[in-house]
This record gives sequence, structure tokens and C-alpha cells, in this order.
Amino acid sequence: MGALAIVLWPERPDELAVWKEGMRARGEAMTMVELAPAFSREAQRHETLFSNVVNQLPVTEMSSGAMDLMHRTEAGLAQAAWRQSGPDSAGVNPYGWTNARTRLDGVVEPLQQLRELLRTIPPGSARDYSSGVFIGSPPFIAQRRAAQFLTHAAVVELQRGRLDDALANLQSIFALARLHRHESLLVDQMIGVAIAGLGLSASWEALQAPGWDEPRLALLQGELERTAMLTNLPRTFAMEQAFIMAAYADARTNAARTTGFSIGGAGLGFAGGGKVGDFFNEMVYGPLWQRAWSRQDELRFLTKVQPIGQAIREAQTNHSFQAMRAQWEQAQDDAEEEGFFDRFRYQLAAMTIPNWHKAIFVLMRTESLREMARTAVALQRHRLRHGGLPESLSALVPQFLASAPIDHMDGKPLRYERRTDGSFTLYSVGEDGRDEQGGGDDKTWPRPEL
Repeated sequence: MGALAIVLWPERPDELAVWKEGMRARGEAMTMVELAPAFSREAQRHETLFSNVVNQLPVTEMSSGAMDLMHRTEAGLAQAAWRQSGPDSAGVNPYGWTNARTRLDGVVEPLQQLRELLRTIPPGSARDYSSGVFIGSPPFIAQRRAAQFLTHAAVVELQRGRLDDALANLQSIFALARLHRHESLLVDQMIGVAIAGLGLSASWEALQAPGWDEPRLALLQGELERTAMLTNLPRTFAMEQAFIMAAYADARTNAARTTGFSIGGAGLGFAGGGKVGDFFNEMVYGPLWQRAWSRQDELRFLTKVQPIGQAIREAQTNHSFQAMRAQWEQAQDDAEEEGFFDRFRYQLAAMTIPNWHKAIFVLMRTESLREMARTAVALQRHRLRHGGLPESLSALVPQFLASAPIDHMDGKPLRYERRTDGSFTLYSVGEDGRDEQGGGDDKTWPRPEL
């Protein structure tokens, strides 16, 4: 079979080698070891302690979706969950505020341990990236459960008027969102984005509570600013690219694992073909792909992701999701022009490219919400110090913000209006980039419905 592959589809290893040499010449890191933190036993122990502490926490209303934070009632308005009659005002969950407070008071010690673990995160990684693609995964389930519990705890503390405890829980949520940012694989970053989203909703809830002063607001604003996600995106792209290159190396040299790359439940080759298809994939397609097509497939992957990488690097300057779209759409159009034979040969490239658009849309949307949150905090600080809201957001710089807040959906300033009733309108445009005055798919920082 190997001889047949050589005759029919001779390899062109030099093209891939030349491409990689060019990447090296441009200073690009090409392995996960170069990009990831070094393995650390201390980080591994910390991760184990973290999981053990989280396992001591009860399931909360957040886990069931019963506690609806920043519940939007109409355009531009939302209800604070802590102001409702119970954690589940819709009747989905039987727990009331009294029960929620009792259960929270019953886990004071593990909650304090969790906060301390998130204050003292050791350097390094709990995973050994020198092992290639078989590095294992962070405890994502424990992270999600911890984020849900901390969010629940923050809202419960707001309901009983304990602002400092609520703020401590918020600080822990954002520390958790940053936990694996230096690991930089896309899945690590998207877990962080999801946790940050919970923290942003809980921050809105918190800002509706009385008792805020400038020192507390400055602490919250600092957490929001440290949780910026766009700055790490180029590193995430490089890390993901290095991971896929490691996957190619493994698939190229391990026949038994070549079919581990799933298409519709099957491996490389024909999907859903039953025993005959599995036999073909293992005995014919797998060896053929390894010997004749794998390097071309990898070169195809590296070529196709370059517009995405370039757009991500440019986003550090233009801060605009809209500016990314044109390059991605062109890459997608090019992929759709491929014939059946190329799609059959280059299956691994086709499986690894399409994840970026949705992931980065979610990230940029969350970044815009984070910008709105830090702006809302700065506006509250301005109100406390000057007795009212500023006429424009530029008045917040440099006293309350180091830079003007940006809408990461289009790279322009966030939309802001001071209202005559003492409130404000603040929003980001949507995926289409059109300013619909806070309607449509624009994303607003809602005013509280009292």
C-alpha cells in the first residue's frame, strides 16, 4: 500500500518544510512547549486542592438555571435577581432566600478555602506540554461548578446586604476566569470567557446594590481590567496552531490512532460506513493518508489558518470583530471552492479550521460587555466624586479610565447617552456592525427596572 501511495500521490515534504522554516524566520513559535508555561508540581497540587474544595460545595440555583441574573424585561431594562422574592421567582426550584442563606452559611470554610486558592495561584502548568497532544485537560467541570457557586454566593450576599462579601466573591469569579489564560488553548480561553460572562452579569447585579464607595468600586474595576481577554488571543491562535501541528505529527506516525480523528463518529476516511468502512479507513485510507497526503494536508491547514491569524493580530490594533470577518469569509469561500478529491484527501485540515469564527464572536461580544461593565463602574465613581454623570465618556479619561471604552464589535467607542432622569444608556452594536440604537442585536448595559 505504501508503494502504491508513492506511485500515485508522491509526497512533497519540502513544501511543508519550507513553510515551517518561513514561520521560524518570522519568529513564530511552533511547539506547545515554546508557548505554554512549564510543568509545575506545585500547580498540579493546586489543581487537585481546587477540585477537592469544589466537591465540598453544594449544587446551587445557578446550576439548574433557576436564578436568572440581569433578567431583561424589555429593551434597555432588566431586573436584579437579588431584589426578587426568591432565588427562583418562576417556581422552577423550591429554594427560597432563607434556605439559600442557610446553605451558604453551612459551607463557610470551603468557600474561604476556594477564595484563598484563587488568590494564590502558583506559576506554571499542571499539564506537561512536552507530551504532545496527550496533555490531559483542566478540571473544567469543577471550574464551572465553582463559577456557578461563587456567582450564586455573590447574589445571596447582595440580597442580605453584605456588599463586602459579595465583592469578595466577584473578585474570586474573575480570578477563576483568568486561571488558565496562560495555557492558551482555545478551549481554555473559552471556558474563561464563559466564567467571565457570569462575573459580568453578577457585576451588574452588584452595581444595583446600595453602599458602594470609591475604594470598593476601584477594586471591582481593577478586576474587570485584569480580565481583558483580547490581549491573549494571538497567543491562543499560536498555541492552537501548535497543538494541531502536534496532532498531525501523531496521526502521521501512529496508524492505530489515525482513525481517532472523528468525522461523524468515524475516523479519517469514510464516515458511517460500518465494518466495511472501518476496515477501509484502517487498512487503506489511514496508511494512504499517512504516506501520501498527511504533509499536504498539514500544509493546507497552515495555509488556510493564516488569514485568521493575521486578522487576530490586527485586532490588537483595530479592536474590531467586523474587521476580522472579511478575511475569514474569504478563507471560507476558498474552502468551499475545493473539489471532492481535495476534501477527501485533506480531511484533518477541514476538521480543524471552522471553530474560530463562532469562538471569537463570543469572545469579542464578551469583551464589549466587559468594557461596558468597567465603564459603568467608572460612571458610578464619577457620580460619587462629582455629583452626577459626565456628558460624554471621554470625560472619564484619565481620572477614572486609562483609555476610552471601545466597542469590540466594530472598533468604535461604546455608545453612551446621559438621560434626564439621572440614568444612562450604554450599548454595543451587534454582529452585523449596525448601530440600531440599542435594539436589534445590539447589546445593552441595562438600566434597572425598579
